[in-house]
Amino acid sequence: MSWLDPLKKIFPKLTSLVTFNININSNNRNEKVKIDASSKNVSINLEKLTPKEEGVVKSVLAEAVNENKLLLQDKSKLMLEDFELEDKSEKTKEIISFLTPLISQEDLIVWRASLYLKKCFQEGKSGVAILKSQLSQKYGDRGNNIANLCTAGYLEEYLIPMHEALKKSIADAGKVKERFQIFYATIVNDLPFTIFVCAQMHEGEIKKTILDKMEQNMKYGLKFFNIHGIGTRNIKKIKEVLAEIENKKILANKNITEGNDIIFVRLEFA
Repeated sequence: MSWLDPLKKIFPKLTSLVTFNININSNNRNEKVKIDASSKNVSINLEKLTPKEEGVVKSVLAEAVNENKLLLQDKSKLMLEDFELEDKSEKTKEIISFLTPLISQEDLIVWRASLYLKKCFQEGKSGVAILKSQLSQKYGDRGNNIANLCTAGYLEEYLIPMHEALKKSIADAGKVKERFQIFYATIVNDLPFTIFVCAQMHEGEIKKTILDKMEQNMKYGLKFFNIHGIGTRNIKKIKEVLAEIENKKILANKNITEGNDIIFVRLEFA
């Protein structure tokens, strides 16, 4: 029995192919499987499969990968190999080791993917927007928030140092973990320290978000927050909004770092 037989039973269209490239995706297409006979590319849409069909696909792919029988599209293969290299790097293993006892397994998966996303972004690789979109589609706002926090460096610059500070001030390891998880949940769910300006946000929405964030943070005794933007249009919008609110008495200081089509703003207020 061929390793392809279970797949051909649920997708009869595949019986005409001896070898083919498989691309797994999730989108809004109506068909479960799409075949390009000329390129031998097969796209399987997970969202359209029944639980039984999904189980067969995963089982077949696992066997194919283990036995080196699966042909992946070149770009997918390179991305997979690149991810595996990054995931096994000493820096990533150190971060994952730190996070593992502190957060949920689902969040851990998102952080691993986000660390790879950050690497792609820093190296200027293509496909970053697609990878981030996939995280958002699968894990919703939480996935999007973690991706933003990770690519902006908040894990290394805030979460890890915060955990170290808690360890120095609290002797009980259990209480350190409990306090950290409270802070972590607030940051991931609400992003109290950060605004990420995206293309869909208009100036009025950005201004309202900034003013609301100021008011919210002041209630909790937080005297700052940061604004991140990528791309010429987003940078222009951020600068225009900042010019409008600069004369407000609550804004005590403003620091802007800009370069490589990226802007970072730190607002401090009285």
